[in-house]
Amino acid sequence: MALESVEFGTLSITHLSDGHTVMPNAVFPDFDPQRAAAAGEDSFVLPISAFLIRGVGQNLLVDTGSRDNFGPDAGRFPASFAATGLPPAEVDAIFLTHLHSDHYGGLLDAQGGAAFPNARLIMTATEWRSVNDPEAIAGMSDDDRASLRRVHAAIAPYGARMVLVEDGQAVIDGVAALALPGHTAGHCGLEMRHGGQGLLVVGDLCHSPAYQVPNPGWSVIYDDRPDQAAATRTALFARAAQSGAMLAGAHFGPANFATIKAQTGGFRLG
Repeated sequence: MALESVEFGTLSITHLSDGHTVMPNAVFPDFDPQRAAAAGEDSFVLPISAFLIRGVGQNLLVDTGSRDNFGPDAGRFPASFAATGLPPAEVDAIFLTHLHSDHYGGLLDAQGGAAFPNARLIMTATEWRSVNDPEAIAGMSDDDRASLRRVHAAIAPYGARMVLVEDGQAVIDGVAALALPGHTAGHCGLEMRHGGQGLLVVGDLCHSPAYQVPNPGWSVIYDDRPDQAAATRTALFARAAQSGAMLAGAHFGPANFATIKAQTGGFRLG
């Protein structure tokens, strides 16, 4: 299996495909058929991705795919990770951009233990609080409580090695947390800088580049705070267009490492 990687200073960032699923355009409440006609019909392909960041003596996974949660064309993260040749025991840390099932799905092995037995599990303190808020849990539907139980089951084997971070805090040397709120309260990416250049891993900032890069105000029904997600996306795209930073997103494919350019009314892939 051929894997796409970029070198960035002392870091190597490798894209790990989990496959894809297909989503209806209706997940975009502001979907405009005329504006989006060039990008698709009544549905769009949602690629699912994770990343492996290798530094000097440090191996960091960013998300772990969907396992069996997103249909027959997804769940390929284990094969993609195996293709790196890195033993699971040599993963030092796992950074979860947020706690949705297409991001934590690969945390467990077939026996229900930690698939990466020596890894620290890193997420934002805000994201962790969001799944442990008694008031919020009390108001959840039965389906949402069942989803929450799956979150806690996936995290449980890593509990003693959990690390909670804040915006701007180092995750490993040369890699810092970058708060990107809106999709969830604690949704967070990663920022790397080298020689005046930036590389940003942006999680679920964008679910469809074809739709949301030219229309950054479009949020999806899965965004907890759609207006905040749109504002975060617009600001990040503007920053990337100005600085030339490279973006890597969980749902960007096939442009797994992309740049952004400004255009009238929005942006385009560079």
